[in-house]
Amino acid sequence: MLSDILKLVWSDPKKPNDDHSNSLLKRGRSTPDDTNAADEDVAAYEQKAKRPKLDSKPDNTPSYCLSMDMDVFQAAKDQDAMNYVVGLWCVWASQRSSGRGSRKQLTVVLVENDDLVEQTFGSLKLLQPKIDIGKISDLEDSWKDTEWLAVMNKDVAVMTSDSFLYYYRSEAIVFNQIGLLIFQQADLALQLDNPMSEVALTLVEAHQEDKPRVIGILLQAPGNTKANHAHLDIERVFNARLFGHGVSPLAANLLAKTPKEVVVRFEPPKKVVDTALCKHLRSFSKSEVYFRSEFRSAKILLREVGPFAADWVWRRALKSMSKELDNPLFDEDESIDSPEKQEANTTRNVYKSIKNWTFTIPNLDIGSRGFNVSPKIASLVHILQCFEQDAEGFRGIVLVRGRITVLAIVEVLRTVSSHLPFIRVEALTGPWTHDNVSHLSILRDFTAGKCNLLVATKIAEDGVEVPPCSCIIRYDTFDSTISYAHTRALANGPGCHLVFMLDSNSDVARRTMRNVARMPEHLRHWSQLIATRDTGAYPPADILQTTDYYHSDSEEEADSRSEYIKDPTMSGKLYVEDAVNVIYRYFSTLPSASRPTITSRAIFRFTSTSSSEHVCTLIFPPSSPFPFVQGPSSASKTSAKRATCFKACKQLHALGLLPYQLFPRPKEVARRLRPVAVFIDEEVEQTKGDILPTLPPAPLPPSQVFNGEDTAEVPTVLPDPKVQLASGTRCYKRKFAEFWRNAVEEKHEAYYPTIVTVDRNNNPSKPYRPILLITRTPLPTFGEIKLHFAATHSMTYLRPGHPLQLDDQKLSHLHRYTLRAMRAVMNKPLTCTIEEMPFFLAPLDFSWDVEIGKTESRWPYPDISEYIPWDLVIYAAEQHLVPLRTETLESLEEDIKDAVIQDWWTEFTKRYDCMRLRRDLNPLTPLDDLAKIKNPTNLVEICKIKRKGFEGLVDYNQPLIEVSNLPSTTNRLVPMMKTFTPNPNGSLYSAKFVIPELCSKFTIPASTMRTLSLLPSIMKRIDDTLLVSELNAMYFHNEIEQSALQAAITTPSAGMEIDYERLELLGDAYLKYLSSIYLFVTNPTKHEGILHIARQKIISNKALLVNADKSGLPQYIQSKPFLPKLWIPRGYSILKPEIRAPPLITETKDSEAKPKDDDAMVEDPASSGPVEQDPQAVESGAVTTIDDDALTSSKSKRPYYDDDHQWLGDKASTIHRAFLSSNRFASGPELGLKIVKLLHIPLPFIDSWEDFALKAKNPPPDITDPLEDNVLESVESIVGARFHLPHILAQALTHTSIRGNDMICYERLEFLGDAILDFLVIRHIFDLHGRLSPGALTLLKGAMVSNSVLAAISVHYGLHRYLRIESQSVKSAINQYIPEIEEKRRAEFEAAKQEERPCGQYWLEVEPPKSIADVVESIMGALYVSDGFDLKGVQAMYDTMLRPFYDQHISLKTLSHHPTKILFELFQSQGCQEFQIAKYMHAEDQSLIRCEVVAIPVEVHNVILTVGIDASPVLAARKASLEALDALEGDPAFMSRVCDCRAKAEQRKAAKKSARAQLGKNEVRVAESDEEDLEL
Repeated sequence: MLSDILKLVWSDPKKPNDDHSNSLLKRGRSTPDDTNAADEDVAAYEQKAKRPKLDSKPDNTPSYCLSMDMDVFQAAKDQDAMNYVVGLWCVWASQRSSGRGSRKQLTVVLVENDDLVEQTFGSLKLLQPKIDIGKISDLEDSWKDTEWLAVMNKDVAVMTSDSFLYYYRSEAIVFNQIGLLIFQQADLALQLDNPMSEVALTLVEAHQEDKPRVIGILLQAPGNTKANHAHLDIERVFNARLFGHGVSPLAANLLAKTPKEVVVRFEPPKKVVDTALCKHLRSFSKSEVYFRSEFRSAKILLREVGPFAADWVWRRALKSMSKELDNPLFDEDESIDSPEKQEANTTRNVYKSIKNWTFTIPNLDIGSRGFNVSPKIASLVHILQCFEQDAEGFRGIVLVRGRITVLAIVEVLRTVSSHLPFIRVEALTGPWTHDNVSHLSILRDFTAGKCNLLVATKIAEDGVEVPPCSCIIRYDTFDSTISYAHTRALANGPGCHLVFMLDSNSDVARRTMRNVARMPEHLRHWSQLIATRDTGAYPPADILQTTDYYHSDSEEEADSRSEYIKDPTMSGKLYVEDAVNVIYRYFSTLPSASRPTITSRAIFRFTSTSSSEHVCTLIFPPSSPFPFVQGPSSASKTSAKRATCFKACKQLHALGLLPYQLFPRPKEVARRLRPVAVFIDEEVEQTKGDILPTLPPAPLPPSQVFNGEDTAEVPTVLPDPKVQLASGTRCYKRKFAEFWRNAVEEKHEAYYPTIVTVDRNNNPSKPYRPILLITRTPLPTFGEIKLHFAATHSMTYLRPGHPLQLDDQKLSHLHRYTLRAMRAVMNKPLTCTIEEMPFFLAPLDFSWDVEIGKTESRWPYPDISEYIPWDLVIYAAEQHLVPLRTETLESLEEDIKDAVIQDWWTEFTKRYDCMRLRRDLNPLTPLDDLAKIKNPTNLVEICKIKRKGFEGLVDYNQPLIEVSNLPSTTNRLVPMMKTFTPNPNGSLYSAKFVIPELCSKFTIPASTMRTLSLLPSIMKRIDDTLLVSELNAMYFHNEIEQSALQAAITTPSAGMEIDYERLELLGDAYLKYLSSIYLFVTNPTKHEGILHIARQKIISNKALLVNADKSGLPQYIQSKPFLPKLWIPRGYSILKPEIRAPPLITETKDSEAKPKDDDAMVEDPASSGPVEQDPQAVESGAVTTIDDDALTSSKSKRPYYDDDHQWLGDKASTIHRAFLSSNRFASGPELGLKIVKLLHIPLPFIDSWEDFALKAKNPPPDITDPLEDNVLESVESIVGARFHLPHILAQALTHTSIRGNDMICYERLEFLGDAILDFLVIRHIFDLHGRLSPGALTLLKGAMVSNSVLAAISVHYGLHRYLRIESQSVKSAINQYIPEIEEKRRAEFEAAKQEERPCGQYWLEVEPPKSIADVVESIMGALYVSDGFDLKGVQAMYDTMLRPFYDQHISLKTLSHHPTKILFELFQSQGCQEFQIAKYMHAEDQSLIRCEVVAIPVEVHNVILTVGIDASPVLAARKASLEALDALEGDPAFMSRVCDCRAKAEQRKAAKKSARAQLGKNEVRVAESDEEDLEL
């Protein structure tokens, strides 16, 4: 019957569909935070969803739609059903249009192709002859004004979707001209590549008042009357309702029925005590050397399942032990004299102990003494008991992470079957294989009902297909949005419950539940789509997904034999079970233009060849590298989906399009970086305990390391940390990027080029040729690299190219070409086998458009295979020197174009860039530039002196070649500091000349050599970026900006353009701020002094150094300067050639007289083949060899410049602070806290920023004296913020002299506010002064947070008036201070006005009472606590009060330097290092302080320079410093008479300079090519 195969999709914009398109987003459900908001009753919901009869009218459904229902489905004809329905609707639309009295509206029928246009047009003409019907079947021929107007005047127009889009985009037709839009096959709109999909998108984006009515017609197979997910998609795409036989208007809603979500909390045990059996067995293996797996499992189960399970582990191990004891290694009486025998004896003792042990059964009574299971297990049993009334239809799954935990839970449930008589439980653990008989048998039994409860690992989440369940229990919390959606997909049974078990003391679990409850609507909608259909959906950009996909231990056991994709950047491995998550994350990272506008569209399509064979197709968004990927056939849809996604990941990885950020971190790294709780001793005031663990032994220095292995044994007794730190430095092994090691290990069919384009072609005569950096694995995406030259800087662009296919012959050519280039650039006998070569080099032809190499990289990458000049590659690979063509002047002039020449026939010598042929000069021409050499006046004379055996030239009239030096391998990553002074004749460089007859031509062109000269600097930047990318992915989940992280690991000694000094200052303030909040919250009864001691234990350098060692960060620190002369790529080595007499070579112009490659080859013992030996210089039969000292110099320098190790002082602790500020807090406080936890800084019990507000315990209002009238309003008007907790403000205004509870005074709030103020000030000046040095920032910060300025601010705004004090002495000090500071302020304002300058710091010479300054910080702390530990209110106070005051009085111009600081700087500028300010009590008046400025020179008696006396130590030191400055100004020769520090410093400096000269660290000279920059 036609009624079985036809369905209608109806949309009327004039009568909304009761918000049906948003029904999935608005349906209520039970959430973890709102358990009362449950779903509707199941019976009521089903009653609401009943299908209306055809002659009835459902609510809010258009009457004219249902009035046609019977006519359509009863009068349709089988042979032309589709067109008959279309005709009926055309008649209906025509009647409505003509009867309205308005302008006529067109009915448009959209079909798939031109053939259907003709067929539909003909059928409609026959079925409805009274309707005026037109058609557009050929797009090119139809575009005529007369024909188009004729069609527009018809009643109906039949056209393809392509034609409609063409006319719509040409504005020839608009939606308000259409009365009815008919889609003949509405399901085509679900296909991304179909034009009808774009029509649907255009319709959705149109204005509501312009939209026409829409009819969509669906065809289905006979007998298929059930609603499915395709109907749900079509309703959402068209914002419409679905009608038809067997389909109700709410059928799609019923499909999307959500489960009832329930959160069950349980209290974990307060104390976990090891079982008696485990303690007894540990006596046989105290260090757990034997039975390590059993001990580890027992520890896990003791916490997760309980003591019963911990003992059950050993009972389970009896069987394996008995097999080992069948063939004992020795008799019982035999003595133990080997590790094997000792292990066998331990096994025997353990076996006997377990065999004779009395085991108990699980006891679920939590109140009894024999309770031997965990509260978590007891809660699980209680949950299952709730389903006993539905025992007959019960089917449930318990999802657990660990395999051993699964087995233990099954054992418990089977043992307590009397409590759960209806439960038939089985264990389902991975890894999943479809030929596993036991797995298939368990699933068949579960489907048939033989077992009704599965306790399963992650495999049941997304690895197998299970029937509908009535209960899903998450024993462990999930880790991502995708995991949550997969869990929801399992809860697909009617009336199903989804139960989350929540540890009441677990902050992580609570945060996970909060994230679910607060999930944004679009994420909730997407997770609903994933849960309700197996075809998936395109994810939003902000999908919550971690890179640490958890694997059950059973899956980890199978990883070693599973196929995986390895990421070269951080060595992460992607397995098949990770592929689906990776694909979702990959789609979420695509640009918005590449993702479909409607995210509900399916991304998986399944086809079934049989009931047990399924094939999955993954559909990619537009502008992707391929439209779809089809996977292999599998036995289930879930496995087919995994296999397809894994295949897609491999294809993306092969094209270099799978970012390293999507790979999971290596498991060993994830385990090592797991946060470790380090608890602070609560009795910190007694300082009995130290939170710092013992430092591990420092790595051995390079002098004790041979071939990468420690030759000295590690001491068994660790030295005292204080002794280790006393030396000031520790040796650490440097970390290098994993990329190059992984690149040579991986075998790939394709090679990945990176186009290196140097934007430095301002001199057309000396261009920089683009080159290719070819790697075996794709490099991550790089930005631009700034390279510095003498007068300016230039940008170098790195852009990926399309993968290359290289055969063995081309690869061999590239290998030899790269060797040639590297040896020329470094001027060293480098060697590297083709297997170990990390990258290959190749030039690009000049026909390549360099502008392409500067554009942003997008797929498809440019194909550069046709632009590699293989003739130049082969030319340079086969020979390194050729004679110049001197037959004619024209041939010589042509030969030196873009050429590099050298005047010695040896490989390692100076090379020159040819500039021009000087026909006006010859070898006998006198040259003025030779004046610096005595006697000779021309080049011939020079040759006679410099060249041994020189017998003259063949042609003395040959012209000379003017040359310049090639660019040297200088550090281009930092600005050039040296400048040039032009010589008297005005030129910036002196011309050099060579004789063509004595020269040879290097086979690599000069344009390529110019680019290659920059290679060390480029590769250094690439290595740094790779290392930072690895660090960011390993530690921080790619959440920190790369440039900031690069600065955070770079020390000033590295000599780079950026370093960590500024970041360290900001990070120090943030660490103080965070640790202060933590201690304030977690120690509610401790006073300010105790909190200060505890804070020092957290933020001290010693603590940070220990934490850095634990996390492994010091290996990433970059402290060594980059020395291009000593740079060697990874995998290369310096070849020391054999000393042998090479064959005699005579000079001739014939090209065959040059040294042959066969004669210049020696066997390298470190390689598998011959390595090119250096060609020898030949002068009149004399043969020279390579200077042996030059070859061994690098060896001799190696102990002094060891690139693999570095000595660090407190830099490791400083790096911690720099890391904390590298995120710049742009992502909110959560990221900063997350970084702190990852760095192992001890902040236990706090996992998210919300925990501060949840755990804070403030004094109740009833123990705090209430505020006086109008105090709250007055303070709020001053600070510009509102106090939500007024009693906290009362505490902030209460002085310690007020009697009562110590906790209600302002000291604790002042402790908190001090840290907050420091952080806000540093953040303010850090952003305000982007290039200010750390010292200047510290000076500004000190001026802004001192007690003097805070007291002045308090008086300026009147905050001191609200301070509640009982101490008369404090009141007297305040009353004395206020008029004095106000007088100083008035005088400063008048002086500034007269002198026309900004107002300065008028408060410096007045000592303030501390309490009047503390009130500012205590109010900030109170405001912070009142706002729930949020900076919003405090920031408003800062912007209202403090910042305007700072801007008016404190700046770089108005900053008054402290006289003590100026004095110390003066001493240091004179070279004096032995001076101090000594403070004593005044001998006559004990209330005064005596300060003496004492210079303590070596070998000279102490000299008291000046004395200052005052009641305040600060003012006494200030007076003494001022008088000392006056004394030194009056006696300038004082320092030279008494101090000899400068002379000793000069001696030390000379010694260091001499040592550096031996190490090759002489000042690097700027290449002559940079002189051209100055001239240009």
